[in-house]
Amino acid sequence: LWTLLALPALAQVRGTVRDAGTGETLARVTVQIAGTERRTITDPAGFFTLENLPSGEHTLTISTVGYRMLRRK
Repeated sequence: LWTLLALPALAQVRGTVRDAGTGETLARVTVQIAGTERRTITDPAGFFTLENLPSGEHTLTISTVGYRMLRRK
């Protein structure tokens, strides 16, 4: 007996946050899916991952002290 489950497709977003002027990676930056509570903080190398997201287009809100908030699709 086999049971088939239809699971929704899940996605992940990952990347590195850098200073636009210097190219320096930025640690402890908040990366959030706009309009949700889904967020993470960049590691010491500026890297982040957000997993188990519904498939589709998402807008990221990126913020930290001393920088202007950024939104990217």
